[in-house]
Amino acid sequence: MLVIYVNAKAKPSVYKGTPRLPNETHPVFYFRHSTAKKLFEQQQTFHKQLSSSVEQLSEQLQASFSSHEEQHHHLYEQWMKQIQQDETLKQAILDSLTVQEIATKNLAQQVTSQEQLYQDLLARLESQEKLFQTLAEKLELQDVFHETIIKRLDDQEAVNHKVVRQLDNLKEIVFERCSYVVEKIETAVKQLCSSLLRIPSKKQDREQHEEPVKEIVHM
Repeated sequence: MLVIYVNAKAKPSVYKGTPRLPNETHPVFYFRHSTAKKLFEQQQTFHKQLSSSVEQLSEQLQASFSSHEEQHHHLYEQWMKQIQQDETLKQAILDSLTVQEIATKNLAQQVTSQEQLYQDLLARLESQEKLFQTLAEKLELQDVFHETIIKRLDDQEAVNHKVVRQLDNLKEIVFERCSYVVEKIETAVKQLCSSLLRIPSKKQDREQHEEPVKEIVHM
């Protein structure tokens, strides 16, 4: 049996020797050589298994790390693509909002212009309405004036008709008078010619001459 002695004061502190009495001052460890060897072999086997497990774990960790790194890289690329797509979408949205804002401003300007045009048209319509009202009043006055003129024309036509009738009567009277005068003149001329041919006395001539003159003056 192998005896291992442990003495902290001795050099070396661990040495081998034969067993002593139980009241020995330093601890004595008793080991069987076969047990230590078996334990050492078990430890070596354990270390080998542990090393193999560590290597396998390291490989697994490396593979897992590579897989995670690849997944992380893939996720990063997807995230960057998504960010780019989001940026593109945001830019498109901003552009659309800008276009909408410009269209809204243009529409507001058109509405303002249309409102101004409507106000101008409304003012013109009010002016036209006033003008039409004035024209209506003038037309009413014209109607009254025309009615007055027509009435006066009717009265004038009646007067003219009356004057025409009076003129016709006057013409008839004048014609009758002229006929009478012509007859008297013809009679007087005939008598004068007859008197001149007969050479009457002056007294007879004077009487014959005065008679037709008096008749003419009386007429």
